[in-house]
Amino acid sequence: MLAKRRISLGRIVGLVLLAVVVFSTGADTAFAFRFGVMADSEGDWTDPEQLGVHPMLSQLITEMNVHDPAFCLFPGDLGYGVRLERQWAHWKDVTSHFTGKMYVTPGNRDAGLMGLLDLWREAFPDMPQNGPTGEKGITYYFDHGNSRFISVCTDWEDRSVGVRDKAWLNNILDASTGFEHVFVYSHHPGLAGEFQMLVDHGVNAFFCGHLHRYEARPPSEPDGTWEFVVGTAGHSPYDYLIVEVDGPCVEVNHYRAGGVFIDSFTIATPEPGTMVFLAFGAVGILRKRRR
Repeated sequence: MLAKRRISLGRIVGLVLLAVVVFSTGADTAFAFRFGVMADSEGDWTDPEQLGVHPMLSQLITEMNVHDPAFCLFPGDLGYGVRLERQWAHWKDVTSHFTGKMYVTPGNRDAGLMGLLDLWREAFPDMPQNGPTGEKGITYYFDHGNSRFISVCTDWEDRSVGVRDKAWLNNILDASTGFEHVFVYSHHPGLAGEFQMLVDHGVNAFFCGHLHRYEARPPSEPDGTWEFVVGTAGHSPYDYLIVEVDGPCVEVNHYRAGGVFIDSFTIATPEPGTMVFLAFGAVGILRKRRR
């Protein structure tokens, strides 16, 4: 009887330890959230109803709300044409039923004339103001749960394209090592020629628009930086992303207008050492059961 009781106790201890390890690899509820991504919602600026904002944007926002995202990243080209301050006001009306917060970054359609970036700041005063000098409210970062999100402006009023304050971006990336995940978003693919900086700092994913199509570009090396082009908020077939962060795991889900699920990519998983620990725990329990 004593031997049987010892075996039972060992099994109980083993199961408890394994449960603790399994639980620890799952997400802290504070680190489980979703966010959306889309860009390029420009429409016909001569149409008095569109006012430069594509009518499909409202439907995409409604569909995105189904997934209860905490926020949405929108890297540029909100409108198109002239009197952009009027178009941005209309864009805010069209997206006002979004249940989370919108984080916007200007694109080439938003910043191509002198004075437009000042008007942009007036239109979106609630963007973080922690960017470099001269780029407040357009280049910035914010933190959510276990993740850091960095907006980088690459479009300027003289119609030039590029990252102007590379030192600031490098410093912010250096200071982001304490976060489990880092995401960067900007209007131009490849971060306007600075994509390698993201790779060197272990950024999980870069989100952009500009190209009026959807592309998922996997990293060239394991654990490299993914790039997602989502310039289709105003262009057929009207794609958008729902990104799920669950502790150490990140999954990017691709949807199309109508709420149609297209595909999914797992871009971050738990460390391999954790899985080995789980395996040893399971083996230990099985050995006790065989005795």
